Amino acid sequence: MAINDTAVVVTAFFGENETEQKKYMAKILCRNLKQSGLFTCLASHSTIDEETQSFTNLSVYDADNSFQVNGLPKVTHNHGVAELTSMHNAVNALKRFGFKYIMKFPFDIRPDMDFQQIINDCKATGKQLVTGRWDNDITIGTFSFFANIDFFLETFSLNEVYRCDKDLEYAWFDSVKEKDLMNHVHFCSGYNNFMNNNFTQFSEGAGTKLAPYPFV
Repeated sequence: MAINDTAVVVTAFFGENETEQKKYMAKILCRNLKQSGLFTCLASHSTIDEETQSFTNLSVYDADNSFQVNGLPKVTHNHGVAELTSMHNAVNALKRFGFKYIMKFPFDIRPDMDFQQIINDCKATGKQLVTGRWDNDITIGTFSFFANIDFFLETFSLNEVYRCDKDLEYAWFDSVKEKDLMNHVHFCSGYNNFMNNNFTQFSEGAGTKLAPYPFV
């Protein structure tokens, strides 16, 4: 079992469209992460097949894919809240292993990158959070990011889910800015250009559209 100070968190929800293809994406990504020697936690709001679980160190299934936590936020359009609970499910499960950092990926990115090098490049920034942003300067990317676990918990605990009546990217930015911690964030040059890696996403439109997936 690969143990260092960084665990990879893969979040997943397969929905009702092209479910088997999405499950296949998750399996290939987890398999490649395992082959790279990284400790991987798959956190999902969909059931996870046994073969995919075998490619992880931890698999966390939570049947609750709702867009609220204890009735918040009041506006319930934000599917990002469900992904945020998956992130916290993963971090809670990882606590007993003593990890310092997480590298978070969605299940549907390209699986052929040098993930260990990406993590090393993130660490080399010396920052507590490495991420992208949308085409403005008031967002913090949640698509993929590298974070000190304590920084993540301090700036985006579930106690702050009330902020998520707006998109998750705006909510996290507001939290970090209000805590005067923006100097601890390294922003990549683009939302999908992560440390000079093209983080192509193959499931778009909240999972309603799938691009051809050329990986086996």
